[in-house]
This record gives sequence, structure tokens and C-alpha cells, in this order.
Amino acid sequence: VQEKEGKVIWVKVIYALDDLGGTDPENPGDKIPDKYQTIITFKAIHGHFDGETEVNRVVTLYDAKGEMSEDGKYAISGETDVPEPQPDEGYTGGIWDPSPFRAIVSKNSNREFIVTFQPQDYMASIYYYFDGELAEEWTKQEKYPYGDVLDINEAESVEYQGKQYALDTYVGNPLTIGKDESENVIHVYYGLDENGDKIPDLYQDTIVFAAVNGTFSENETTQVERV
Repeated sequence: VQEKEGKVIWVKVIYALDDLGGTDPENPGDKIPDKYQTIITFKAIHGHFDGETEVNRVVTLYDAKGEMSEDGKYAISGETDVPEPQPDEGYTGGIWDPSPFRAIVSKNSNREFIVTFQPQDYMASIYYYFDGELAEEWTKQEKYPYGDVLDINEAESVEYQGKQYALDTYVGNPLTIGKDESENVIHVYYGLDENGDKIPDLYQDTIVFAAVNGTFSENETTQVERV
């Protein structure tokens, strides 16, 4: 209240909420009324911004005259507003959707920008062994995306060097693809299968039944074998 020449003059001072902005948790606010501001959100998928997966920026909106306005707009600066994203381990690239660069935002527009990183490809190897010996010519190598799960299902019976072999066991299957290609390995073991019953012979034995002064009806001989 002011008094001038016997007249009372009233001056109206208006304050507005100021919770946004600022860096001191005990004293929030940046001395700009919140109604003239909005929040821009940046998110990273398979990546981060200096350890954080989400970063918020408080910006002030201006009208065409350069005055703060609730209906104003803000032009995002790629240099000062957009945080630098870094990929997580095993990921690369980084595609923004939508792109924040040169974007114009307001309270009624999209204010969320997401950068997504893609998995890198790493080599995986499958080694085949026959009776414990590596068959180098059977080795398979192929690249797969980081984090993929390689779960193979090999034939129960195969031919190798003119002989029949049966699937014995796997080592390292299924395999989750990692950065260390020397560990992206599956071993497949086959064992000789001369009788062709899809069971490695090393797990089997032969029982012989013999008849004295007689024969077996199934083959009319004096001897029958069972595996």
C-alpha cells in the first residue's frame, strides 16, 4: 500500500507456485513460476545417461514475443538439453524415437523422447566330436545378437567316415550369447553305433546265450546274442 497526495494506491503482487527446477532439494524451484514451465523426459532402453535410464529437464515456455507464457513453446537444444546416451554392455547404435533434436515442445505436445540401443552380434561356435575326437570339418560358426539364447537340437543318428554314430551328449547347450566369443561355444558328442539303435555302443554290452544239445527257435542255432 502506498500513499500519494492524500490518496491510497494499492499495488497487487501475485506469486505463483515454484516447485520445478533448482538443484537444492531443501529449496526447490528456480524463481520462475511453474505455470510457465514444463518437463521434458529422456529415456534409454538398453542404455543409460551417466548411469540413469531416465532424465528430466525443466524448461521455460515463451510466446512469439519472447515473454513467458503458459501457452508458449520451447525449442530443445541438442547441445544443452539432450543428455548423451551410452549403450549397455553388448549393445550399440542408439536410435531416438521421436528425435529430440530441433524439436519444439509445449504443454500439449509430446515431451518424451526415447533412445533405443540394438544388441551387437557375436560369434558362436559349435564343435562336433566323434568318439571324443574333434571333427574340425563339422565345426559351425555364426554370429548371433547379444543376449540371444542358442538352443540346438542335433540329429540322433549321423554317418561319419562311413560309420554310424549316435548322439551322446551336449556341453554348453543351451547357450546365452555373450561378449566373450571364446565362451560362446557348444560341444556336441557322438558315439559309435554299430548296431544302429541310436544308442552309443560305449553304453552297451552284448549278452550271449548258448545252448548245449539244443537250439534257439528264433534263429535255429545254438547261440543268441542280446545287446
